[in-house]
Amino acid sequence: MKRFYLAALSIALLTIGCTESWDDHYAKSPEATVEETLWDQLLVQDNLSDFRAVLDSVKVMNGRKITHISYSTLLQKQFFTVFAPVNGTFNKDSLLALCATYAGNDLVEKRFVMNHLTRTPYSYAAQIDKMARMLNGKYLPFRDESLAGASIVVGQSNILARNGLIHVVSAQVPYVLNIYESLMYLPQFESMGQYLFTYEKDSLDEITSVNAGLNQDGVIEYIDSVLIEKNELLNYFGFINSEDSAYRMVAPTKAGWDRAYAKAAAYYNFAYIPGADSLKKYWTNFSLMKDLFFNWNLQDSPNDSLITMQYRERTPELHVFYKPFETGGILANARPLQTSNGLIYEVDEWPYDIEQVFFTPIVVEAEIEKNIHTLDKEKFKFYQRQKFADSISNDGYLSVFPIRNTDKPDITYN
Repeated sequence: MKRFYLAALSIALLTIGCTESWDDHYAKSPEATVEETLWDQLLVQDNLSDFRAVLDSVKVMNGRKITHISYSTLLQKQFFTVFAPVNGTFNKDSLLALCATYAGNDLVEKRFVMNHLTRTPYSYAAQIDKMARMLNGKYLPFRDESLAGASIVVGQSNILARNGLIHVVSAQVPYVLNIYESLMYLPQFESMGQYLFTYEKDSLDEITSVNAGLNQDGVIEYIDSVLIEKNELLNYFGFINSEDSAYRMVAPTKAGWDRAYAKAAAYYNFAYIPGADSLKKYWTNFSLMKDLFFNWNLQDSPNDSLITMQYRERTPELHVFYKPFETGGILANARPLQTSNGLIYEVDEWPYDIEQVFFTPIVVEAEIEKNIHTLDKEKFKFYQRQKFADSISNDGYLSVFPIRNTDKPDITYN
């Protein structure tokens, strides 16, 4: 399935309309001593004509909306540090062709243009060693006389403009997919990507949207709404689309995933209830994916054991996997794939036994208050009693008493 990843961008950095207050905020470096803008300076660099052509064609995206503002305009008004690749180091014609469509413009903006721009003022010196946060949120190493391996061109660094700096680089700055993007785009992970894509949805960013006030029904209306992309599945899997995170994932190839799916699907049967097929598909996919993700900041000793995003202290025997890199471990034969926010361990088979992750005992403690679905508080009271020598479960009882003698308690166990 061909998909374009229309990224969840914080377009507060690119508020459309280029209002005077916004332009003033990003307009000029306090240290600038020249009058030429960034665009002016790019125009006089003979080896940057290809880069200028792309900047002049790509339009600024405002959430899901494409605007009339090009990056050549933006570089005359707002502050940036620009890493400009020289002619012949990227396919200009392909990028310009993509710009003719909405989805293509969105792709070129995020993966190419924004990957060469940052709001932070970075001057170049031989000893620099920083992580540069680019306009698309990627963190790139600015060290060893290069940005992410794209070398600074001698004699064309620290080109000063009144609204920023330009460093000419000898190659296109590489765009590295994060874990989420890898699942969405790489063909070997297509099945998982399709499942994630199904649950992407737009959400209104009320902070950066322009409020027009209340309508006649008392509902807020927006004259300029900014939509951001969200995926509710990430509340369970981890924020694998965040560039600030440090996740790792074990990811079976498509063939391995399909074999696991066929096996797991047999455990999810919803008979003839409405939506049975959709429920089966959802829970089969969810059960297979939920233990594939690891927050690396939470691993005390990853060579000894790994806990997945599903690990809970109250059930310490579940979702923990020992000696993962040794023979028989879940990552024993994995092929590491570097991403911008972690690692993907590619494997040929789904690495778990079903008893380890989803075919597990379900224990419902009836005496625990949170497991009581309904209670008529006007008629009944209940009490938890514990620490009796003959109690039947974790030293606990549930006692239910009617407030009036005429009321009779009725307790149903599901």
